[in-house]
Amino acid sequence: MFLDKVDPFVKILHKPTLQVELNHFRRGVSANPTEFGCRLLVVYSLALLSMCSTLVEYRLHESKKVLLSRYRSYVEHSLSRMNLTTSQSLSTLQTFLLYITLLFWTGEMLHANSLLAVAFAMARRMGLNHDGAHFSLSPWQIELRRRLWHHLALLDTWCVENHRLQPMIQPVDNDTSLPQNQDDSDWHTTEFASTRPREQNRFTDMALALIHYEVGALAIFILNNTYTPSMTVCGYLDLQNEVLRQARDRLDILCIRNLDENDILQKLAKDLFHQAFKRLRLIQLQSILNARSINETQRAGLDAKAYHLAIDSCKSTQHLIGFYTPYSLDWAVVRAFSWHSVATMLSTVLRHEVLSNTPEARAASCRIEQLFQNRSSIDFLAGNDNLWEPLRVLHAELAAREGAAVTAHAGIGVDVGGAAGSDTSTDGGTDLVSMTSTSIDPALFGLVGVGGGEGGDVAFETLADLEPFI
Repeated sequence: MFLDKVDPFVKILHKPTLQVELNHFRRGVSANPTEFGCRLLVVYSLALLSMCSTLVEYRLHESKKVLLSRYRSYVEHSLSRMNLTTSQSLSTLQTFLLYITLLFWTGEMLHANSLLAVAFAMARRMGLNHDGAHFSLSPWQIELRRRLWHHLALLDTWCVENHRLQPMIQPVDNDTSLPQNQDDSDWHTTEFASTRPREQNRFTDMALALIHYEVGALAIFILNNTYTPSMTVCGYLDLQNEVLRQARDRLDILCIRNLDENDILQKLAKDLFHQAFKRLRLIQLQSILNARSINETQRAGLDAKAYHLAIDSCKSTQHLIGFYTPYSLDWAVVRAFSWHSVATMLSTVLRHEVLSNTPEARAASCRIEQLFQNRSSIDFLAGNDNLWEPLRVLHAELAAREGAAVTAHAGIGVDVGGAAGSDTSTDGGTDLVSMTSTSIDPALFGLVGVGGGEGGDVAFETLADLEPFI
């Protein structure tokens, strides 16, 4: 389960080597059984995350929650016996990064962030911030160092995105190249290997991880280069979109262009690729909307754009979760979901009275309600995340407003909440946001060309969809 469903997203292990080491461990001839046993328990925990609770109980005869808790306690006990503060072992760092990834994916972000500083110190101590090509190392050792460093950078990006912390890793502090787009089976891991395989321009074992690394770097670029009053909106978006376009072109040439959508993992890669760029565009727009210097006409138009994009992002996420659940890959969609899109919908509906009783608002309200009801399954953000409490406040404020509206209109039989009988309470109504409502200005909240279908993409190469507002 781990090798098929999880490893493609966490490419810091070499699959053939892992299988050989597992064989040695089972036969009692492992070179370091304590450390490998710890790594194996983290692998088991990550594999459990990709399985639904019913399947876990059916196959393992215990609940998923109990097993995860037990494995985690064993891992923490084993890690406490390793000297993480002085270790120079890449193998130890592999295990430690797998554990930190597990913490992120189970919602323990604050704990993960504190441990990330330890992992960062380990990586710098081993010189992973400098590309291995500068040293007399085998091709695989160079590749492994690159994988570890860029996975560490990805974890750092998750901290910055979700907690708005200062990044630990700065571009000027490292020169480590990206890993190669290569299948694990192409690598010879012995220290005597002298040649590296030729890089591929197709979907390989590394493709999904490379997409994540590139998107993470783009997110950091956007967050570090926010809109300022000295810029024009058009100039800011021109610069940012050029960087995004170049990254998209690189990924397209490297692995996206030749995807076989009959292969479920390759189809998922394409869908996550499109979802990631929607999230990046939303981060861009929020940077502009947070500024005080733009005029009200620009603000209204960009606010509408962000609102529509947030709805589309949530809609696509829900569709993809349903589609990939039978393949045990819905967890990957869940953990790529950004609750900032929910925050955008909530805050926009609350700020604009004109939206309160429109089909758009009722559809957004239904969608938000579904996401909050499914909060226990969408565990990417735990209760200790700094975004969750503000979201709860916004959600409660929206519920109070809708309750007051229902009370005010009870005497005249007006349905304002999307209750039974309303089009927006059906599955189709929830998924469709009206583009032709005359209750609001269609030039603002009825924007066309944002990308409405699941898995659809938003055009980053041009600013045509934003030109009326910049």
